[in-house]
Amino acid sequence: MKQILPKSLATLGIILLAFGLWLGLAYPPAELRAPSKAVTTANVKATPQVTPQPKTIVVGIQPLGQVPQQYLTATAEALHDLYGATTRQLAPRDLPQTTWNHAHTRYRAADIVRRLEADKEVGLTHVMGVTEADISTQISLTSDWGVFGLAQRNSSGAVISTFRIKLDNPPPTLFLARLRKVVLHEFGHNLGLDHCTHSPTCLMRSTEGNMQALDTAEAALCDKCAAQISNRTHSSTATTSTTTLTNY
Repeated sequence: MKQILPKSLATLGIILLAFGLWLGLAYPPAELRAPSKAVTTANVKATPQVTPQPKTIVVGIQPLGQVPQQYLTATAEALHDLYGATTRQLAPRDLPQTTWNHAHTRYRAADIVRRLEADKEVGLTHVMGVTEADISTQISLTSDWGVFGLAQRNSSGAVISTFRIKLDNPPPTLFLARLRKVVLHEFGHNLGLDHCTHSPTCLMRSTEGNMQALDTAEAALCDKCAAQISNRTHSSTATTSTTTLTNY
């Protein structure tokens, strides 16, 4: 009995020592533990807040037929000054013969716009055709109504004609003022504006077939129309809007 006791104590000591080492490895002191991998506010990577940027407007100015450079420059300057648009003058191209109205010897404006939109180059948000030829569209029961220009609301294409705004041989300054207003009016439709009913001198007011209405209009938007452009509160449905003179 005296010989067995020391051996038993020695064995028990070894067991206790091994158990202590196991506890130390399994449950180390807090200061020796690795940092917790628990998700905390400190170690979560924050997602940057992206401030919505206004859409950049890039308009292709498309000469249709032979158009004086002065007219194209005036078109580009008008779009930049009022709408902040970047413009790109495109290489001249002929008016599509498929848009020719043989019965009335004019070009169908709606067909021209559709072709411009279909051929719009990459990088352009809009394209505006400029021509000296006479253009027309259907309004109500009139199948061929001569127009200054044509555009659809919330769309990417427009066409303007200098034909009717110089029929009365206006002085150059008056002609260029008319051209500027027609350009800005039609592009206002592209951006979603309808004809204005708030101000008698707003750029977006319909000419109602009267050249005097065009001459008395200002080359600027009224406050309500300007707010619509700024807030982008436009209908997504494209509807045809036109600036008209008379039916010839």
